[in-house]
Order: sequence, then C-alpha cells, then structure tokens
Amino acid sequence: MKITTTALILIMPFFVTISAAQSGPDEAAIRSILQEEVTAWNKGDAQTYSQHFAADGTFTIFSGCSSPASSVSGQARRNL
Repeated sequence: MKITTTALILIMPFFVTISAAQSGPDEAAIRSILQEEVTAWNKGDAQTYSQHFAADGTFTIFSGCSSPASSVSGQARRNL
C-alpha cells in the first residue's frame, strides 16, 4: 500500500503539468495555426501553408530527404 501511495504522490504532479500545458492561450494559438495550415493545404495554397515555418527550418519529405527551408525554391513550395 505504501508503494502505491508513494507512486501516486510522485506521478500526480506529472499529470497536473500535462493537463495545465494542454489548455489556455498557447493551445488556442497552436490550434489556430494548424487550422490555417489544413485550410491552406486543402486549397493548394503553399504560400499560406508555409507562412509559419521557421526561416532556418528544414523541409523533410515522405522519403526522409530534407533540405534547408531557405534553399527550397518557390516551385517546390507550390508542389507541396
């Protein structure tokens, strides 16, 4: 019984932290960006789809090949 109680006491802060991290303005902002990306993807609008990408990020395609985002041409972005 002591082990179960101790385990619960040690694990509880973890679940509280997860719960707190999944709500509020940060979550709303992330969900908004994801919805913008889904809408842009469905319209074939690569410019809008990629507007939130980091300038120093990378593009990785399904085969695992990647390249710096800055080196990807406008045509490649249109082919997303």
